[in-house]
Amino acid sequence: MVPVARMSDEFVREKLDEIAEWIKEIADGKLYLEESGYEDFSSGYWDREWINVYEDPLGISSKIKTGFTFAKDCLKDRKYKEMLYVLDTLIELKIEAHFEAELYGYEDDDLTYIDIENMVSEGLLKIDL
Repeated sequence: MVPVARMSDEFVREKLDEIAEWIKEIADGKLYLEESGYEDFSSGYWDREWINVYEDPLGISSKIKTGFTFAKDCLKDRKYKEMLYVLDTLIELKIEAHFEAELYGYEDDDLTYIDIENMVSEGLLKIDL
């Protein structure tokens, strides 16, 4: 039987600190998504629909993917408490999406939030658990 490589407690603490740091940056609005949109007239003028388009210029999706990978590694290494902390934090995450209102004739910037489920549905994040 091949011995299982275990993550050291120090490594796990460092990864948890790293994750906590960028989670705080998201909560503080330092890391965010950009949102734009357009009207879709494909169903006719009266049935037009507003389509939101999100972009991730600051690499939030790669950080989230790294967090999910780390949670998977914690599971394999039987570090269940750490795995639950990371998964709970990521699942509850709400990310600001900045909409540049002046491009569309509005006075103030509009701020919306997007969660992990919407990031996946918008194609910004691909995770495999």
